[in-house]
Amino acid sequence: MVKRGVKLERVKTGIKGLDELLEGGFPIGSSILICGGPGAGKTVFALQYIYTGAKNNEPGVYVSIEEKPAKLREQARAFFRDFEDLEKKKKIVFLKIPVDITDMDIIGLVEKTAKEIGAKRIVIDSLSILSINAPMYKISLKAGYDKDVLFSKAELKPSSLGYEQEIKQFIYVFINKINDIGATTLYIADSAEQGSYLTRDTVSEFVCDGVLRLKEINMGRTIQRILEIKKMRNTNVQPGFHTLVFGNNGMEVIKYQF
Repeated sequence: MVKRGVKLERVKTGIKGLDELLEGGFPIGSSILICGGPGAGKTVFALQYIYTGAKNNEPGVYVSIEEKPAKLREQARAFFRDFEDLEKKKKIVFLKIPVDITDMDIIGLVEKTAKEIGAKRIVIDSLSILSINAPMYKISLKAGYDKDVLFSKAELKPSSLGYEQEIKQFIYVFINKINDIGATTLYIADSAEQGSYLTRDTVSEFVCDGVLRLKEINMGRTIQRILEIKKMRNTNVQPGFHTLVFGNNGMEVIKYQF
């Protein structure tokens, strides 16, 4: 809970209209899940978040596990003309995670890249693809006893828990290890097609500090995009659905509820 009289430092989202719904932005150092179906706007949201940070001298790393950086740049150029200039200045770095290398220390690679540019923002795109490829990666853990945590392995790799449980454990540890880097991080995930969970991995929605769900609603001849703030720790949020629109400068939230 937020202590009265204590004002948290916040990170501007860059999405016009959204900061007003979040007491000024995301709490600094927090983990935010952006979930939704195909075409809901998750990638543009993440690019706009990274771009806003770069413009405000907050370098960012965009970690892509699926899309090639060239395609992401093409999307970004549609809204932010100076995006590539910020790349050249190392205010934005795309990190493409290979899908044909086994036993790769994915956390170490993200951490190394973040430290090289002093990253304040990170985007992980996406947890859904990461969960599919999880058996290819390893996560280095501390061995032995450290404070109140006992690790029996030197590294975490899906092995003997049963595939579904292994993936859940991998995603859980992955998010916590990325959070240890200290940046304010967005995690993109596909929405669950059915059931009571928001995401396919069923874990990230509980681990992350905040959850925003983007949706498309078929209005007959038009498509209505909406945003819902499911949770945001240490923040008094405005509940309900809010209209999400695309303009010349990216996404914008219209805070009228419907």
